Amino acid sequence: MSYPWFWDYARAKPKAVDLLAQYKVLKIRLGDDLAKPIREQDPSVTLNADHTATLLKFPHFDGFGDRVECSLSGTANWSLDQGLGIGGGWQLRFDNYHPATQTKKCGPGNTAWPIVLLGQKPPYRLYWSVGDPDSDTGIEFHKVER
Repeated sequence: MSYPWFWDYARAKPKAVDLLAQYKVLKIRLGDDLAKPIREQDPSVTLNADHTATLLKFPHFDGFGDRVECSLSGTANWSLDQGLGIGGGWQLRFDNYHPATQTKKCGPGNTAWPIVLLGQKPPYRLYWSVGDPDSDTGIEFHKVER
């Protein structure tokens, strides 16, 4: 059975207010060669009430999930979405990413990308699938108190 488990996907639409928080790494389901540097970077995502998100050192992988191409640090818009086809539950849809600095092209640009919401009630967790969704590889984030 692949992770995240189908029963853990958020089935009911969460209230936006229940998602507002900073999220940091809870678990990394990747090989040690990728997991260690990611954990050392201490990536986070903060969901704000105005539907912007602040990404800090958020890893952006190549299309296969074999390597981290760069780290996203900047802002994006977030919204709730159920139509992105991941696990049949609710996801956060991120789009309109704007890097904090323009050193090199990093990340999805103006394309949208999903992060799965896990849990049936607050506090929700976020799951960033890496590579093939059937490979059980990804990064799970949990809400942290500020």
